[in-house]
Amino acid sequence: MRIGIVGGGPSGSFFAISALSIPSSTGSKPEIVIFERKDFSKPGPAGCNMCAGILSARTVNGIKALGLRIPEDVIRARIDRYILCFQGIRVVMEKPNEKEEILSIYRGGGPFRGDAKGIKSFDQFLIDEAIGRGAVLIRETVREIEVTRSEAFIRTSNGSWKFDLVVYAGGVNGELPKIKGHRYIPPKTERMIQDEFRNPSFSCSCNPWNSSVHIFFKGIKGLIFAGFVPKGPYINLSIPGHGLKEGSVDKFLDLEVVGRLVEDRTRLCGCRPKAVVSMAEGFYGDRFVAIGDACVSRLYKDGIGSALSLATKAAETAILHGIKARDFEAHYAPLCKRIDRDNKYGRSMFRTWRIMKGCPFLIRAAIRILDMESKVPWEDRILGRVIWGLLTGEESYERIHGLFRSGDFQKVLWANAVLEIVRPSRPSPTVMLRR
Repeated sequence: MRIGIVGGGPSGSFFAISALSIPSSTGSKPEIVIFERKDFSKPGPAGCNMCAGILSARTVNGIKALGLRIPEDVIRARIDRYILCFQGIRVVMEKPNEKEEILSIYRGGGPFRGDAKGIKSFDQFLIDEAIGRGAVLIRETVREIEVTRSEAFIRTSNGSWKFDLVVYAGGVNGELPKIKGHRYIPPKTERMIQDEFRNPSFSCSCNPWNSSVHIFFKGIKGLIFAGFVPKGPYINLSIPGHGLKEGSVDKFLDLEVVGRLVEDRTRLCGCRPKAVVSMAEGFYGDRFVAIGDACVSRLYKDGIGSALSLATKAAETAILHGIKARDFEAHYAPLCKRIDRDNKYGRSMFRTWRIMKGCPFLIRAAIRILDMESKVPWEDRILGRVIWGLLTGEESYERIHGLFRSGDFQKVLWANAVLEIVRPSRPSPTVMLRR
C-alpha cells in the first residue's frame, strides 16, 4: 500500500511511525511519502509550527509506547510545577507524580532573533525517526489533493504522485491545498498570541523558574489564561483567548506582577497561531483521512497529545482494517467524536472559570479551598485536580467537569464564598500544593 502524507509535523510523523511499526496481514510494510516544505531545524517561522511546546505526562508516555526516546538535546526543560498567579497570591502546584515527566520542547530551531546555538527541534526529531523507519520525505508544497474511487493523487508545482491513501496532516496554520473528489471543511479556529523572551535565570541551575510554568488569569481583554513556559535560555509566552488584539502582549507585560518575571522585554519572535475550537467536517472518506489539528484537538491544551492519539488510531485503521470510508467510520471516527464531545465539557469549564475570575470573593474562596486541599492527598483534592486538568490536559474535561459540578464540591465552594463575602480572608502570599 502506498500512503501519501501531507504535512510532516507531529501528526504526520506519528502516523508514518505508527503505520511502519504495525505488522500487516501480508507481512509487508506500506510505502510512505511525506510532503513537508519546512525545514524544522531552522529558527523562527521557517522551521516552527507555532506551539507553546509542552508535552504532558500522558503524551510523553504515549511517545514511549511508540518505541521512541526523546533525546536530551531536544528537551528544553523538565516541568516540575505550575505556579498560578491570582490577585497577588501565588498557588504553587507540584506535579502529582514525581516519576512522570512533563517536558518543554521547541517545534523548530528556536526564536527568530535568538542567539542560542544547537537548539534541536522536536518536529525534526520525529520526522527523522519516520525517515529512519522507511518513510520518504519530499520538501515541496502540496497544491492539490485528488481522490477517486480507485486511487488518490498528491500534486505539487513540480509533479504528481499516485497513492492508495492520502493522509492530510497539514494543520490549520498553513494554506489548505485544493481538494478534488472529497468535501473537506477544516475546523473553526481562534487566534492565539505567542512570543519569546530571554530567560535571565537560566544560568542559575537551582532557580525554580527553569522548571516552572507560570500562569496568569487576568490582565488583558479576552484572555483565557497566559502561560510562561521555560525553554532553557528562553521563555515562551502563550496566550489563548477571544478576540485578542495586536497590542495585547505589551499590555500584558505592563502588568507589575508580570514585569517582575520578564526583565528583558525584547521580543524574539512572535506569532498569532490558530487554535482549533471545533471538529472538521468530512475528515474521512474513501482513500482520505485528516488527522491532528486538521481534524480535531483538545481545547486549548495538549495538541501534540491529540495528534499522537489521532495519528496512531488512523494508522491502525488503515493498516489493519482498510482505507474505505466505512473503515474510518467504524474504527477512527469514534475517537474524533469522543474528543469533540469532551471539548464541550471543556467549553463549559472555561466559561465557568471566566465567571469565577471576575468575582473577587469566588477567587478568594477558591484560594481558601486550595489551601485546605494542600493538607490532603492528591486523590482527595477536587479543585486542585480540576485546575491541574484544565491547564495540563492530564484528565478529560468530562472528568473534571463532573468533579467540579458534584454536589459535595458545590456545597464547599459556596460555603466558602459566603464566608469570603461576610468576612474576607487574608491568605498567605504563597499556597503550596505538594504531591
